[in-house]
Amino acid sequence: MWQELADNPVARVVAVVGAAVEIAPPPWRAVRVHCGGPQAPLRPVLEAIRRIELLTGERASWSSGQTRRGLRGALLGEQSDSGLGAIVASLNLLASSEAPRAIICERVDLADRATVDVIRQLTEHPGRLRLVLVLTFARRPVDDALRAILDRAECHGPTVTAHEPPTVGTMPAEARRIIRAAAVIGAGFELSLLTELLSLDPLRALEGLQVAHDAGVSLEDLGAGRFQMDPAVATLLAAELLPALRQAWHHRLAALIHPPEARAEVVPPMGETVDVEPEEELTVRTPDVVDVEPVSIESIEVVTLPSDSGRARAAAHLGAAGEAVAAVEEYLAAVGEVQPVAAHSAVAWGEDALELVSAMLPERTDLIRRVHTELGRIKLAGCGRHSGFSLDEARSDLETARSLVDAKTPPDQHADILIVLAGVQYDRGDATSLEEALSALNQAVTIRTESGDDIGAAQLLNEQAAVWMRIGDAAQASALLRESRRLFARLTHPDAARERAETDHILARLPLHVAPDQVVSEATIQRALEHAVDARQGYERLGNVREIARIDETIGRLEMSRGSLAAAKRALESALAVQRRIGELTGLARSTSAMAEVLRLSGRAVEALALLQTSIQLNVTRGSVIGLRYNREALVALDTQPGSEDVRALLERAEAVLGTPDDPAPSQGTTPTPPASSPHPSG
Repeated sequence: MWQELADNPVARVVAVVGAAVEIAPPPWRAVRVHCGGPQAPLRPVLEAIRRIELLTGERASWSSGQTRRGLRGALLGEQSDSGLGAIVASLNLLASSEAPRAIICERVDLADRATVDVIRQLTEHPGRLRLVLVLTFARRPVDDALRAILDRAECHGPTVTAHEPPTVGTMPAEARRIIRAAAVIGAGFELSLLTELLSLDPLRALEGLQVAHDAGVSLEDLGAGRFQMDPAVATLLAAELLPALRQAWHHRLAALIHPPEARAEVVPPMGETVDVEPEEELTVRTPDVVDVEPVSIESIEVVTLPSDSGRARAAAHLGAAGEAVAAVEEYLAAVGEVQPVAAHSAVAWGEDALELVSAMLPERTDLIRRVHTELGRIKLAGCGRHSGFSLDEARSDLETARSLVDAKTPPDQHADILIVLAGVQYDRGDATSLEEALSALNQAVTIRTESGDDIGAAQLLNEQAAVWMRIGDAAQASALLRESRRLFARLTHPDAARERAETDHILARLPLHVAPDQVVSEATIQRALEHAVDARQGYERLGNVREIARIDETIGRLEMSRGSLAAAKRALESALAVQRRIGELTGLARSTSAMAEVLRLSGRAVEALALLQTSIQLNVTRGSVIGLRYNREALVALDTQPGSEDVRALLERAEAVLGTPDDPAPSQGTTPTPPASSPHPSG
């Protein structure tokens, strides 16, 4: 299978993930990305998504998927799939056509940690990706994560050994200079950065690279001005330089790479395209050596490096140039901007920063404190069953940061440590941890208030409300939210209007967080609906369509809780229409869940089950694990209805394929028992 890929002298080990290749007829089409070149978190994944967008004409709902709104996200029912769900949904756009499709990831042994982690999770649940995933390696890896990928995949091709290090001493002087400068840039490098570093004409640089290649240097031309050298060879060549020259080159590279306006752009912005000639078509074979139609490899479309990876590259060169403080600052900026799905890369940068400051500036406890804070933050955002990070690890970093707070610590940094620590304790969820979360938030409120950060202090009232709701004290939570709303209404800060709208939405949702057997009065529901209307008007002024749909879902649930099923249906239909239009899968699953309950209460259980079945199929198509969770919640109320067994079986098959999310059950709220005076149709 895919033997021609395995015959490539560079990529000899081929792994295939996904059973579709065994049964699907030709012709096949594939999108190919190379994992080599300059390192950037998720760059191969982002490149694949960009090309899929161009091919399908459908804009992927790519977002970080990590809208961690602090603890208040629990009151809003916010759930994320740690970013993986957004990635899977975007990649699955390619599977919408009738012809079978594949994504070919070449040289996975060169991939960044975030990309490796995404591939690993896809191999654990290959059904999430409705495509065949083909992976090529130069050799069988020793890295545990990569070996785990190969263990789960169907592999083809021999085990190969590393290339012998080349001898460059016999090369012409200019070629030696060029290849050594390339090695200082890194195993993956850009031609334009190389020419700027050496103030060299691009053609002469290419000719020098050709001479090095002819002399035995393992060098791949990835297209679009990117090249890949064997990492071991790059390290050896860089080590041969005089330390002073190596340091000078690192210093110049840092200046070229960052700030962005000063660095050489080697690829176009996301909104532009590159005209690249299509690559030679490949012929693929099934395991039974049955001929398959040629795979059409799409023209390579390269996306720009994310800003955080540019900062991290600059930081590495600054550190190598001896500028430790500047390097740590760049690492901190990179870690602070990275998406939680790329947590492995961010943690690696943080660890590099710690190693640098510990070796060169151990007295700079302020830098050490800030690095530990960012490590705690990214580990909290990225932790989960499959991530390799835990709440205990996040807490350890934050406690270390807290121990380094002194009189010189800026108030905002001190408050940040406490806020992230409160998030860790909230996620732990036991009584002691929740008390510690409240204590940390109380201290943070005091710090922000004393430093004049009124909007920051008001935001933390909503965080405290979330903790009190988890403790079970709705009255205390409501009081905090009303005080927060009063403060936001008084403030003129540009963010105050958005914060007030969100606070109104939280107040509207409070009745949905009561125990299922608890009676909620008509007056309470009416006040909640008034808050929902206020929130909707606020988001209308802000033009936030997604949040308007979320509020319509909340209105639907509130109307349903008091037995106004016609009004609930109208609100949910409005939410569903918007969520379908903008492709907001999680919101769509939530609204579908609520609509199924409305149909059940209206005596239309058959329609409710049909709606759930359609929703499950959509979530499978797009690989949305969180969506399946909402489907299961909706199915609970329909368990006794005829036909529910078939829907439950479909859901269980979907969960077996996609897996289950790492985070706790969603706090979207339940439908409380309506007041006795409310009409509540029985069917």
